[in-house]
Amino acid sequence: MIDEVLATLAGSAWARTALRYGVTALAILLFLLALRRSGERAGRLAGLCAVLQRRVSPGMDRPGRCGIVAAGTGEGVAR
Repeated sequence: MIDEVLATLAGSAWARTALRYGVTALAILLFLLALRRSGERAGRLAGLCAVLQRRVSPGMDRPGRCGIVAAGTGEGVAR
């Protein structure tokens, strides 16, 4: 009985179309969740960078260690 139902659904055009849209929606959902997770991770790292920068150079008299370093100079570059 289950085999017959599955065969009927797999054979119908509307079921294949619904399955195609469902798989596409699932792929988009998983992509957005992964994007959100990477954004949260980047936000946490930026917060940690700001805290470390305040601890290392509270007077901002020298560049923080989390900034972008210019090639070969060792000095931070303003973002």
